[in-house]
Amino acid sequence: MFCLKEEVGTLVEALSSSPVIDWENTRRTHLVISDVPHYAVEPMVRLVQERGVKVWLLTCFTFTYDAHLDHRTLRVPAGFRVCRLGRAGVRHLLENAKYGGIPLDLMYRMAEGVPYIGVYQDPTSTQEARVDPENLPVAGNEEIPVAWCCSGPSGDVAKLITDERFRKRGFGKLLTATLARRQTALGFIPHAFVEANNSASKVMFENSLGWSVTHENIWIIDCQAPI
Repeated sequence: MFCLKEEVGTLVEALSSSPVIDWENTRRTHLVISDVPHYAVEPMVRLVQERGVKVWLLTCFTFTYDAHLDHRTLRVPAGFRVCRLGRAGVRHLLENAKYGGIPLDLMYRMAEGVPYIGVYQDPTSTQEARVDPENLPVAGNEEIPVAWCCSGPSGDVAKLITDERFRKRGFGKLLTATLARRQTALGFIPHAFVEANNSASKVMFENSLGWSVTHENIWIIDCQAPI
């Protein structure tokens, strides 16, 4: 949601009187309004509740990446490689996502155009290797990553997970930096939404070069939305 404080009333009025949001369909499926500024939360919640949609509020910190502040050479340890996700990797990402609701076929198509990446085991890799974000190979369609993340529908760094067996190896920091640099090359502004109660992710981003908190925001989510 993008709206100046003095424009909130105009936006609410427009949403109330126009078919921009199909409220009947929303009651049958789900609704997510992301990145809502604090001054717009109360009027937006009142609007959706008047339309018969029960919601809950999620507080997030927005971290933004500045490539000029991160001059590291990215490297992956021996025994692993960083790749764009193949079809099995995309399916695995969606199956393990906290927030679902995106059709798999759409995820496949998105992965062809925007960064969906992962760390894969590679027994042929015998030494640490440099990672080039702009020239990543595509993993085999049957390969499953041990850590993964993607570009979300709003352009954010999303769905970052590392398999429990492979944590504490720095794969989260490696993937977020790799994806952020690839997004920068594509003309995006790399950013990530971190839930306020997700202390592990918050600490990771706070201790990652190039990342900093730019603002706090609220997500308005339908109580029936798949999570």
